[in-house]
Amino acid sequence: MARSMEDVRKSGTAPDRRGSRRPEPEAQERRYLLISVDDHVVEPPGLFVDRVTASMRDLAPRVMEGEGGDQYWLVDGEARPFTGADSVVGWEPDGVDDYMLPMRYEEMRPASYDPDARVRDMDIDGVYASLTFPSMVWGFCGQRVWGLADPAVARACVRAYNDWVAEEWCGVHPDRLIPNQIVYLPDPAVAAREVRRNAGRGFRAVSLSENPERLGLPSIHTRHWDPLLEACEETGTVINLHLGSSSSRPYASSDAPVAVSSMMWPAHVMCAAAEWVYSQVCVRYPQLRLAFSEGGIGWVPVLLQRMERAHRMRAPMTGWPDGDLTPMDVFLRNFWFCAIDEPYSFDQRHRFGVDRILLESDYPHSDTSWPVTQAAVHEQVKDLRPEEIALVTHGNAAALYGHRLPTSPEWLPTRRAAPR
Repeated sequence: MARSMEDVRKSGTAPDRRGSRRPEPEAQERRYLLISVDDHVVEPPGLFVDRVTASMRDLAPRVMEGEGGDQYWLVDGEARPFTGADSVVGWEPDGVDDYMLPMRYEEMRPASYDPDARVRDMDIDGVYASLTFPSMVWGFCGQRVWGLADPAVARACVRAYNDWVAEEWCGVHPDRLIPNQIVYLPDPAVAAREVRRNAGRGFRAVSLSENPERLGLPSIHTRHWDPLLEACEETGTVINLHLGSSSSRPYASSDAPVAVSSMMWPAHVMCAAAEWVYSQVCVRYPQLRLAFSEGGIGWVPVLLQRMERAHRMRAPMTGWPDGDLTPMDVFLRNFWFCAIDEPYSFDQRHRFGVDRILLESDYPHSDTSWPVTQAAVHEQVKDLRPEEIALVTHGNAAALYGHRLPTSPEWLPTRRAAPR
């Protein structure tokens, strides 16, 4: 049977089956005012069925209860469970299997899906504001929402997702949660209308794929995407290119350990960045703003150096148009880069600009710095000048996403936050 959020809350706590629960953490000292531009949400059971029309309800995804006690999303007749990889925060896993086991809502930390609990966990972590992406079930650019078999249902579910983000996820804490939308990518004109609709209610971010061709769509080197790009430029909507949103991994041997591909993510995003620069979309739309979410920053000087050398030695071969604007100009004008736990990389910050760097905590995934994000950030920025620290920790993010900074004294640095 389908499950509602109220059913989940009443069902109690599932047996511990994935290692041990970590003790409840204490609130951190707030050394810095922090904005995280890459976190994730676990979608509630009634998100789609509660928001589509009655005629579509039977085709909309819903949470089901399996015979063995597992919960899963039923998507076009296929079972798609949440796993530990979606919300491992709060657990001490025993091994890789604990990340891959199906996971019930009761096993998750409530902040994974409840906005009030999320803000409480942000208070513990010393994170003032957070921009969230979909869970792994739906793909980081919502590809399993807009990819539903019935196009009409898919379009309705995309709108339902964004309505939920606006009204129920970010709407209750607009000062703390930054709205990020998905769009119907099979039709850029439909996607453009959704961007304009959401811009009118405060959305300043959209999640797109770093390589749409991997999802069976036209590549970014075509003019196919112009209606959507035009809408993003017109509305000032930031394009978030979350690593892995193409549902693909870096190339490696078929029998390579999973650690190999995880080590090569920077190469994956470096390739995506080169494609987006040389697609020349930012030449046609010079006011576009793009952020490589969960992409890191250590690779940025490497790509910048290679672009400079290629442009200097063989510009005609690169296909770049004649003129004063170079690929390096576009790279440093239109793109932002997101760091999580990269203290070594900050040594190279002046190669591409401190005003290009954003921070992230990746809550509630396995890479998250929660509940010690304040301490993790300190290790990255402790040697920076005060004005640089202000930009990296919150200034760049607030300016990019148009998010208002707090005036309450409780968010001044060096104060200790108490859980609500």
